[in-house]
Amino acid sequence: MAIGLSEAAAATGVNRSTIYRAWKAGRLSSTRTDTGQIEVDPAELFRVFPPIATQQGAQVAAHPHAHADATGDNALHDSALAREAQLLREMLDAMREDRDAWREQARKESDERRELAQRLALAAPIAAPAPAPAAAPSEPETASTPEPRQWVWPWQRRKAG
Repeated sequence: MAIGLSEAAAATGVNRSTIYRAWKAGRLSSTRTDTGQIEVDPAELFRVFPPIATQQGAQVAAHPHAHADATGDNALHDSALAREAQLLREMLDAMREDRDAWREQARKESDERRELAQRLALAAPIAAPAPAPAAAPSEPETASTPEPRQWVWPWQRRKAG
């Protein structure tokens, strides 16, 4: 009695495409029906993919004394977690102390800055230096100074003519 891909997937707990790929790769032998469906013999299917019930039984069989060991491991695990929580609390307290110290230092510097600003505001204004006396005009400019040359970029020159 052969089963289809969907039934095979449900029986093994894998996807239909996984079974199809195994058939295409030659790891699993199956037949095609006249309608084009792929049918797999259950013995051949379970040779490649173990059934779901066997997979669950294998997990239980691998840990026959899991409950007895779990209580001892849980106590050890709990004490390790408690120690880690204690260390994290200590680190948090140290960080809070650092934060408070930095906050206090910032407050003091702000107070000092405010006090210095008040002192500067109350201080007598500094008189501006008197302007230097204007120099007597020297000799009038002579015609010997050339007029500034008007600059034209080379690409803006126009050819005359």
